Amino acid sequence: MNTGRRVGSVIVTYNHDERLNKLVEELLNNLDIIVIVDNGSKQLCDFRSTKIVIIRNEENIGLASALNIGCEYLYNNGYYYTFLFDQDSFMLSGSLEFLIETIKSTNAAIVGPRIQLEIDNTIHEGKYLVRSGQLLKRRAIGESEIASTFSCITSGSLVDLKVWKYVSGFWDDLFIEMIDNEYCMRVIYYGYEVMIDGHAILIQQLGDTKMLVKKLGTYFIPTNHSANRYFYMYRNLIWTQRRYGFFRFPILKVYYYLAFLKKMITIKNFETDSKGKKKLIQKGIREGYSANVKRLPTFHTIRKNG
Repeated sequence: MNTGRRVGSVIVTYNHDERLNKLVEELLNNLDIIVIVDNGSKQLCDFRSTKIVIIRNEENIGLASALNIGCEYLYNNGYYYTFLFDQDSFMLSGSLEFLIETIKSTNAAIVGPRIQLEIDNTIHEGKYLVRSGQLLKRRAIGESEIASTFSCITSGSLVDLKVWKYVSGFWDDLFIEMIDNEYCMRVIYYGYEVMIDGHAILIQQLGDTKMLVKKLGTYFIPTNHSANRYFYMYRNLIWTQRRYGFFRFPILKVYYYLAFLKKMITIKNFETDSKGKKKLIQKGIREGYSANVKRLPTFHTIRKNG
């Protein structure tokens, strides 16, 4: 792929399966380098290619720190942009070029693909938060639409490494969950945009979701994450809100709290081990309010290409 600027990819792995092989094969055909950061897996990656760099951590240091290690490697080696991937996602052929063109031609610090969720052998379009007047609206992105949004997931996204470095990377303390949401809030706070390019498509499996449940005119999505994941979700939600104070992103914060309230209803009614998950959610909420969280400092905006 001739992009005019150096583009790499970071994949974070932890006890991966055969889906990683498919992802790596696709990326090898399109990119000059793939950095695999393994978070202490029992099953080690063993790819034989001069395009692949494998960095092994002795233990699971969390998704945020692993992403930062991969991004730092590429930044220090002169790369301008990097794709970010989980081990269980797959980008449709031709999608990478669209994201590169969008990030080069806009003020975006991060550009994500249109997400298609695979649930019960059926594809469902992902939805995104976009501004609708003074409010927010959660809707699907059209197949030929490029939209400014408030968040995109890390997997499948393309990150401007100069901006990543300027805003101090991903928040290591989050470990896992809310990493993408917080990073998107931060780059917007620093004067950049978050974009979704509908031409690009990422196929993703959301947790252990086996079905959608429709009740009272709305859909509930039982992702069946572990209790430990829910601890991080709720702790990190509160940490993120506290980091930005009350007056920054007020409508967005209300949306996140309502979404997590709906998630609690989903866990209680449609997931297994709801009592164990409730216990760790309560622990996450307590730690969310008890920990010392520093607010973001004032800043000076820089130009992406400056």
